[in-house]
Amino acid sequence: MRAEAGLDSIAQAAGRCNRERKRAKEDSHVWIFKSPDWQVPPELKSLAAGMRSTLRQNFDNLLGQEAIKTYFSEVYWRKGAELDQKQLLKDCSNHAKKLSFPFQNIARDFLMIESCMQPVFIQFDNEAEHLLKELEVTDDVSRILRKLQPYIVQIPKQGFDSLVATNAVQTVAPYRFQEQFWVLINRDIYDDECGISWDNPTFMKAESSIF
Repeated sequence: MRAEAGLDSIAQAAGRCNRERKRAKEDSHVWIFKSPDWQVPPELKSLAAGMRSTLRQNFDNLLGQEAIKTYFSEVYWRKGAELDQKQLLKDCSNHAKKLSFPFQNIARDFLMIESCMQPVFIQFDNEAEHLLKELEVTDDVSRILRKLQPYIVQIPKQGFDSLVATNAVQTVAPYRFQEQFWVLINRDIYDDECGISWDNPTFMKAESSIF
């Protein structure tokens, strides 16, 4: 099940639905829903609107080339100048004649994906705990991070800020990585089926407070 989002995000969810091909295609469904109690984040509204517009055109294959092209054309039309808020194209154009491109500024300001999500590690088994300890000392960081991928949840910025403010999360090896990696330490707000709830990050089960 996938909440409303851009068609590219829905395609990603579809790819995960039966990635190991253990089920028949007709038994592998992606359900797109709109929650009456949860508003689409502002940064996703135009993407979700583009997805709905594409959906209404009744393409035979919603993930086909024609549908995807229609979706991105709709997104670019809706976003307009917002796509180049930092005016990188204008800077390049202004410096083109003298070939004096401000590469340092471009490298600083350009991000392929402006992420509004913060990954957090969840230690829900001994393997995760072992990998996080190894991350603190290993020289092969990329290898450990690949193994830790199944233990990551993505938290919206507002929810993450709430977790930080209540000390529900803490940094992993800050002397090495500063604030790059975070781990959930209040396990009472994590459910194996529903994930993290940051509505009340100070919640703690009674049995967790017994020493």
